[in-house]
Amino acid sequence: MNKKYSQNDTVPFMGMDSLFIKIARKINMKRIIAIEGMTCGHCQARVEKALNSVEGVKAKVDLKKNSATVEADSTVSDALLKKTVEEAGYTVTSIEEKKGLFGR
Repeated sequence: MNKKYSQNDTVPFMGMDSLFIKIARKINMKRIIAIEGMTCGHCQARVEKALNSVEGVKAKVDLKKNSATVEADSTVSDALLKKTVEEAGYTVTSIEEKKGLFGR
């Protein structure tokens, strides 16, 4: 059985047809990372590639705003995001949770 399952699928547990488990949904959190040191499109691409290499992360970097908008599983810590950006050669000045329409 080599099928890939999504977060909403019910899948057989250990090959037993009568016992099923629900794949747990991971809560996605949106964050804005303020970044110093990016000066060109290459910098933007480097930071975006680094962030997107982290499992559970989807990032878009805005060079004009010197920031990255990150959607990540709740298991991804701010410390890991900061370390990833800094290992790419840039400075993180803040990480803020992006609030939705109703402050959630």
